[in-house]
Amino acid sequence: MVNGAKSNGAEISGIKARVSGVNNGESKPKTTVAETRADGVKIGGNDAVTGGSKNAANKKKINKKKADAGFYARRKIGYYVGKSYVFLILGLIYIPILMIIVYSFSSGRGFSNFSFSFANINELFTGGSTESRRMLRALENTLLVGLASSVLATFLGTLGAVGVNSMRKKPREFMLNISNVPIFNADIIIALSLMMLFTALNIQRSAATVILSHAAVISPYVLLNVLPRLKQMNMSVYEAALDLGSPPLSALVKIIVPEILPGMVSGFVLAFTLSIDDFVVTDYTRSNSFETLSTYIYSQAAGKEGLSGALKPLSALIFLTVLAALLVFNLRKNSKLKRAENK
Repeated sequence: MVNGAKSNGAEISGIKARVSGVNNGESKPKTTVAETRADGVKIGGNDAVTGGSKNAANKKKINKKKADAGFYARRKIGYYVGKSYVFLILGLIYIPILMIIVYSFSSGRGFSNFSFSFANINELFTGGSTESRRMLRALENTLLVGLASSVLATFLGTLGAVGVNSMRKKPREFMLNISNVPIFNADIIIALSLMMLFTALNIQRSAATVILSHAAVISPYVLLNVLPRLKQMNMSVYEAALDLGSPPLSALVKIIVPEILPGMVSGFVLAFTLSIDDFVVTDYTRSNSFETLSTYIYSQAAGKEGLSGALKPLSALIFLTVLAALLVFNLRKNSKLKRAENK
């Protein structure tokens, strides 16, 4: 009895001490590590875990913002550098052309003094001087050589593309490599070899040798324009026409040519541009009495008097004609695309 009373008194005194401790402001230290009750529920530690995950997420966001800022900075620098490069190239190309157009309305030969006049334009269209008549003959020869060589190159390049497309893999690759030699080879080497060939065969150099030389040089460009069209074409239609008794030439004209016509047209335009622009091959394969526009300009530039005044309006006229053709082509292409989208 006495022992039980003592134990009860000790428990009561312990409870009083704990209650007094709470009343005096004493508190249990905060738990920093998660504790588990008997029922398995975790007490404490949740704030520490949540705080750590939030810090990691914030660090990721900060790193992502830094990476995005660096990316956009590099992109902005690249944009301005690319824009400056484009304006520099366009300036180097178009500022001299604009000068030629402006000085076409000047009476002088050079670009030093500007005096407004239609004298150079009148000289171009009327042929009032010997130099202007010589320049117009050179222009006629240039157009003649360009058209003739382009037609011949389109014919040869198209036949070559049809033949190469029908070959097996290894012969086709060999022929393509051979046809690419004039494209990658230097013009001076090709011009010198053609001149030596005509000399060895005792062929007098004339307009015909210039046309043949141009056709040989530009026909690979036509081949490369036509060949992708042939690869996209379904050749079973052509084979079916042959099985039904159609002659090969008739099947070629009626089936293959309409399918590859866009490639032929683009090849012809490219061939014509390369022909009228050529100087080296023309100069090595022409006679002394035959001049094109490129050889005429070279002889004028090398002379003491300099370039003819009528050459400026002629150059401006050629540039404006090409520009108008490009604008018409692009407008027609855009209108076709819009009609196709509306359908």
